[in-house]
Amino acid sequence: MKQIRCIGFVVLIVCYLIFFSLQEKNASARIDALSKPLPYAFQKTVTGYLSQLWAAVQYARLSVFLGNAGSSLLKASERNIADTFLLISRLHPKLKDTYYFTQGHLASISPASARNANQVLQNGIRALPDDWTLEFFSAFNHFHYLDEPVQAADILINMVQEHPDAPDWLGHLAGVLSARGGDIRSGLFMLELMAASEQDAMVKERYQKSITVYKKAIQVLEAIERYEQVNGLPPERLDLLVPGFINLLPDLGDLFSLQWDPPVLSLIRPENKKHTDLFPKIQRGKD
Repeated sequence: MKQIRCIGFVVLIVCYLIFFSLQEKNASARIDALSKPLPYAFQKTVTGYLSQLWAAVQYARLSVFLGNAGSSLLKASERNIADTFLLISRLHPKLKDTYYFTQGHLASISPASARNANQVLQNGIRALPDDWTLEFFSAFNHFHYLDEPVQAADILINMVQEHPDAPDWLGHLAGVLSARGGDIRSGLFMLELMAASEQDAMVKERYQKSITVYKKAIQVLEAIERYEQVNGLPPERLDLLVPGFINLLPDLGDLFSLQWDPPVLSLIRPENKKHTDLFPKIQRGKD
């Protein structure tokens, strides 16, 4: 039995080398849309103990395709690209290169591909729980490609709690994204948590400045809630809160500004200031 496995392993290696050479040779001459991979259950059953090697074969096949395909062909093949990445991540979930490759090539094709990339990343997060960078990729996709800052903030908060080696600034970023998504109270909670555990006096002071701004924003949020209780609907403009529900709209300085898009109140960093978000503002994507 052991000899049969060894022979099978050698045969598969030879097939892999032949396959890779042919793919690379033909790629520059003609690039077709990437074909849909066979279902995972079938490939897992057929390859058995050699599933990791077969994952490497699929990885090489996909690498050749992505290395030669233009943007229009990537768009036409995005579903099959996603299925192939998913297949590889299931056949060999600890192959870390798969997830970096996914982030670099799949997530940026379209919002739908960004969601598919996050599905692939979830396989890596389960298989490699100590690698917080995969969770960061997922958070980045939620914010940058899907315009879902609150979901991104939830992932970052979990990273800070579960990974002691993760950078401290991720906690601050989680607070910023929560507020940008309209969840100002969660953002304040995260900032207060980070400030309480911070040892550096200068960093702690920066946290406190942001906390002061967030508390002012919550005063406006409470005024909106009182307005809605009285009138049945939220105000069309924030200036309608003055003076009946708040004496003055607060001055937030140059770090943040209030954005009122009923019924969501958001804290955003002005685009024309130096203190911009780590990720650029984008239009809401459509699947």
